[in-house]
Amino acid sequence: MQRVLYLLNVSNPNRLSADSGFTFAELLAPALAAPAPVGDPRVRYVATVSPSTKYRARFDPGLDALAAVMRDLRPDVVVANQVEAAPAVRAALLEARVDARVAGYCHYLPFSFTAEQQMRLDPSFDDGGLGRSVLLSFAAGLAACDRVLVHSATAASWTSSTRPWRAPLASIPSTSAPWSRRRC
Repeated sequence: MQRVLYLLNVSNPNRLSADSGFTFAELLAPALAAPAPVGDPRVRYVATVSPSTKYRARFDPGLDALAAVMRDLRPDVVVANQVEAAPAVRAALLEARVDARVAGYCHYLPFSFTAEQQMRLDPSFDDGGLGRSVLLSFAAGLAACDRVLVHSATAASWTSSTRPWRAPLASIPSTSAPWSRRRC
């Protein structure tokens, strides 16, 4: 049986049923680890420090703690509930010498498109001019994932439209065997 590590940022720990990430994990877990929903007694919880702000969640994923968890659990698949954490997950797997697939979940998109099809940054993530950095972090997360999970057909379409650079990058051979990226 595959070992699935689901990295979950809980923003509402006192009322998990109201936490969108937890709700999604509860729905997704049986499909990943058949059949073991998040509440199943076979599911192990590892407490980690939750980011204190929406920006820390995107720019400070706690690489040391991630590497320690990877070394301890040695997962086959890692689901990053915050897609921006995927590059750090990939680096933590490398440090821990664990070869696992990485999936990322996009709760939201830090951009939208105007009627003229021009990309527009989400103003709720543009405090202090950080909107472009959030968008780049989001794109880096997409690039680090073997699979990307989204919440709607619109999100799937918009996320795919931001990845035209993926094909040229995929053609560059990796020199990092045996930890090279595998596909599901």
